[in-house]
Amino acid sequence: MVFSRKISADDKIRKLVEESGNRKQIVVVSNDRQVQSMAKMLGATVAGIEAFVKYDKLAEIARKHRESDPKLTFTQIQKINDELRKLWLKTS
Repeated sequence: MVFSRKISADDKIRKLVEESGNRKQIVVVSNDRQVQSMAKMLGATVAGIEAFVKYDKLAEIARKHRESDPKLTFTQIQKINDELRKLWLKTS
């Protein structure tokens, strides 16, 4: 989030995108169609506010899941594979 002081927000966004070294990595979040069109013409990615908030919430859920997801050790993985192999060999 960037605040503009002496210029309009639209001009500030245009200036930031124009001055960027890699415009494809910039995401302009706005529901203003003029801002979206300008950002697209300059090569930036555009997202509406609802889509951005939804993506942000999904990213947060995924991050929490990764943090709480217990990791198996190599020994545990080997033990599970051995048990599955025994079960498979019994049934075939």
